[in-house]
Amino acid sequence: MKKLFLLFLVLIGMITCQLYQGQAYLVNTCSTNVDNITYSVMRSNTTANDKQRMAFIIPASQLDNIANGTITSTYFKRSTSSGSLNAGANFRIYLKNTTATDFGSVSPDWATETGSATLVYDSNPQTAVGSTAGYKQFQHSANFVYTAGSNLAVYTEYVQTTAQASTIYWQYEYSSPCINTSNSNTTKYVSTTNAFGATLTSTNYRRPVIAFDANVPPPTTVPNCTTISAPANAATGVSVTPTITWSATPITSSYVINMGTTPGGTNIMNGVDVGNVTSYAIPAATPLSYSTQYYVTVIPKNVVGMATGCTENTFTTLAMPCPSVNSPGAAATGVSTIPTISWGAVSGATGYRLTVGTTSGGSDVVNNVDLGNVTSYTFTSALAPSTTYYYTVTSYNASTNSGTCTVRSFTTTATLPPANDNCGGAIALTVNPDLACGATTAGNTLGASLSMAATPCNGNPDDDVWYSFVATSASHVVALSNVVSTGTSSTTDMYFQVLSGACGSQTSVVCSDPNTATVSGLTPGQTYYIRVYTYSGAGYNASFNICVGTPPPPPANDNCANPTPLTVGGVFATHAITTTNVGATADGTAQSCQTSATNNVWYSVVVPASGTLKIETNSVAGSTYTDSVINVFSGACGSLTSVACDDDSSADGNFSLVSLTGQTPGATLLVSVWRYSSGTGTDGQFKISAYDASLLATSEVSQAKNDLKAYPNPFADVLNISDISKVKLVSVVDLTGRVVKTIDNPSSALQLGDLKQGMYLVTLNMKDGSKQTIKTIKK
Repeated sequence: MKKLFLLFLVLIGMITCQLYQGQAYLVNTCSTNVDNITYSVMRSNTTANDKQRMAFIIPASQLDNIANGTITSTYFKRSTSSGSLNAGANFRIYLKNTTATDFGSVSPDWATETGSATLVYDSNPQTAVGSTAGYKQFQHSANFVYTAGSNLAVYTEYVQTTAQASTIYWQYEYSSPCINTSNSNTTKYVSTTNAFGATLTSTNYRRPVIAFDANVPPPTTVPNCTTISAPANAATGVSVTPTITWSATPITSSYVINMGTTPGGTNIMNGVDVGNVTSYAIPAATPLSYSTQYYVTVIPKNVVGMATGCTENTFTTLAMPCPSVNSPGAAATGVSTIPTISWGAVSGATGYRLTVGTTSGGSDVVNNVDLGNVTSYTFTSALAPSTTYYYTVTSYNASTNSGTCTVRSFTTTATLPPANDNCGGAIALTVNPDLACGATTAGNTLGASLSMAATPCNGNPDDDVWYSFVATSASHVVALSNVVSTGTSSTTDMYFQVLSGACGSQTSVVCSDPNTATVSGLTPGQTYYIRVYTYSGAGYNASFNICVGTPPPPPANDNCANPTPLTVGGVFATHAITTTNVGATADGTAQSCQTSATNNVWYSVVVPASGTLKIETNSVAGSTYTDSVINVFSGACGSLTSVACDDDSSADGNFSLVSLTGQTPGATLLVSVWRYSSGTGTDGQFKISAYDASLLATSEVSQAKNDLKAYPNPFADVLNISDISKVKLVSVVDLTGRVVKTIDNPSSALQLGDLKQGMYLVTLNMKDGSKQTIKTIKK
């Protein structure tokens, strides 16, 4: 047991020592500034044989944390981020304890000053370590003990015999409180390219940014008390979230704060250790009380114990402030007769009171009504038009209030508010069965007030009027039209917001952008509200028409699983169909040739016997659909492979044309047609067709070439051709598109007895390059 106890004591001793072995200690705590013109702790410039000697004194008040410590390294801070220190330079550092506060007005003798100092560093500065721009550590070859209570004189000597490739600058302090800007005798220096003189001839109040490594012995006594600098003792009108500051004290590891509402009290802070800092801010989340006197003590602490007998300061917090009123503006005119008064929240307030009267300070309209913890109030009934009202908003909590606050005024408009000035008076709109909006409702915001404080969509709402509609489908389009200014401003910026839920408990569904919006995800039979508003202050009012339309249902071919089949013809016009994408949605299938596309519809087509095929879209007169994208796929829905994609190859404006070759006859391709989404076009009608010249003989060849006959039809084993002399090759294709027989240089009697019963397409490839296809039936 005794051995274990001894080991524990040794460990405690080691830990105690480590607590007081210093790392880099920054002497000054002011903002650092770069002086890169007059002088430098190391000249390090592009002049050969450049030399610098410097001496400066650091007051003991800035060295408390290394009292009686052994300084093992000195740091200077470099400001230049590039360039290496000269290999041909030498740098010396001397340290000395001194009672002097400066070097006086005479030029100090270098030999005398350094003769009584300790040379702690004498080497090439390249041996310093640290970041390129930042602190450079100069490890001492001789340690130096700093005596507590002494000032510290620092002497540096830099000599370079060759020029630097580029100048390197070092950071300097030149601001109070770390530097006495009125005493230039604290820093002396001389710069030369010749031999050093005997004295330091130049003065400056600047001082290099400096730091030390110091091994500081553990304290043997408790620290002395500190002095609180803020809030000042007996201060009044102090913030409820004040920052308490105090002076640093030697041999201190941390500070303890006691605070209460009575002398010596600790009901606010009871022995709270805030660490080795010199300030503590009361958190905003837990502010002090208004109009309350507080007592505070800051007690230095170390491993020996806490300071004793420390002085307690007192301060009194400010009274609860008055709310900052946002609207109506001071002395505003043209204010709605049902106005909303709004204000900013006051920290620590739990409620607000409102007084309104028709005379300054009067209360004949609202008499000091407790509104609760809110930041706005909307009058429940209309005020008189063209009347000036005076109002005051005050704040309070359980222990205090803001007292008398500023009386503000506003004058109401001469116009009475519209009946639908609030949600409860919303006007019911007729829902149109289409997008034509045959039924519209006229409205006007003139005289309206702001009935919802929160900004809903865009701008800063000034007033609003309300409408409602009962959804008849899952999607409706709300639109404003014929917007005309009716106020003192010519601006007609208007927006609307669609909301669900009952008045007073509503959720925003959609915001306009700016005067039309599609509202999706609606529940048929449910009532929705539309809040129409202008913004940007008094005078911004407008009349308008509002309507609710119903988009058409999506087309049957809005998805890959239900494509519209296309019949392949010989030319575009043969089997072209007029179709539409109105009501369609984008299904997320990627396009390889145009990413700005939307609202696609689907088609299918069977590849003809030739293996070649064109798929093309064209315009429809009067349609607003003006630009298409075609994407052709093979495979099945959910596992598609892109075959081809085209944006604008059709000869018809910006419509598309896909030309396919080498396709498998009889294979089914899926075709997705998109509308280009970045243009000015909208959804609407367009034409689409699939065609191939190999099918021209079926119905499109000219009568002059369509004079060959096949007989008998139906046939048994032999099919006769009326004039075989014009035919070079015959191909027979079944209805799946598969070529089942080819006959070169045929005779007029085609032997087809080996075919199965059914329908066939017999294509006669003419010697002049044309084709004729005849439908035949094998008995």
